[in-house]
Amino acid sequence: MSGIPGSPTVIILSLVAFHGAYWYRLTRVPMVIGRHGMLLSHLVAFSGRLSFIFGGALFALVIYRHLPDLDQAVDPLQFIGRLLAMLAIQFSLFCYTLELERVGAAMRPAG
Repeated sequence: MSGIPGSPTVIILSLVAFHGAYWYRLTRVPMVIGRHGMLLSHLVAFSGRLSFIFGGALFALVIYRHLPDLDQAVDPLQFIGRLLAMLAIQFSLFCYTLELERVGAAMRPAG
């Protein structure tokens, strides 16, 4: 059942695709912004910060929601795998936030 959203295969492929595109753009593609404006740049940077706040809140909600289940017998390898996946997803969200902040900074008018 590798085609189900939320399955480990889909999550891993999504993370690899995101980071491949992100790091390629960061290292090889220059940022070209056609439209500059102080308000627009602030809105883009704000949306980046807001996305990280919501992502962090969702991460905390998942952790606190499933924390009581840890008193039951849990496969340690599965637990470590899920923890690493959650941290990788959180890191991806952090990279996305940084990218939006870079775009927002590039949109600021010169001067």
